[in-house]
Amino acid sequence: MTARALVWAEVLAEAGAAVAPDPVRGIPFDEAGRADLAVPVDRALRVAPPADVDGASPWWLLETDVPQDDDGGVLPVIRVAVGAPGQVHAVLPDCGCDACDPGSDELLEAVDQAVVRAVGTGVSLRGRHGLRRRDWHVHWREDGTAEGLGRVPGWPFEALTDACRDLAAGGRPRLPRGTEATVRAGWLPEA
Repeated sequence: MTARALVWAEVLAEAGAAVAPDPVRGIPFDEAGRADLAVPVDRALRVAPPADVDGASPWWLLETDVPQDDDGGVLPVIRVAVGAPGQVHAVLPDCGCDACDPGSDELLEAVDQAVVRAVGTGVSLRGRHGLRRRDWHVHWREDGTAEGLGRVPGWPFEALTDACRDLAAGGRPRLPRGTEATVRAGWLPEA
């Protein structure tokens, strides 16, 4: 799984991307991109778009070696972050238990999909709400797919994805108060 992501980095480097280890090592993040002292980053690689691609964002391959109590082994976990190391868009595998193991083919396909989405056109919305300042985010892609974490009172998920679509088209939609929006161009020209 990690080897597959590293091959992607090599191929993108051949196409002009700047690939380098990143000192985010040891900075812990959870799946929502928040600080998580239980899951540190053991290794990180930053992959920046070619210099001639305007508006594209870098992505990070964040690796964590999770010790397994049952057999003394290590479960490799990767996170793909886009725009900043804390903006995690994919965590693989979803679960490390044998019962949930989808098999190598599905994991490799998930890595491919995570990288393709990282270099594609997209919009990310992030914010906090409520007295406890609960984090939320929505990641929208040009193909219309989206995922999110957390809820924003008074804002159905569809309204947030519609706002993402409007932002991608250059619009200025109404957003929840305090929302941080990131619009990124794709790395590759349209075919």
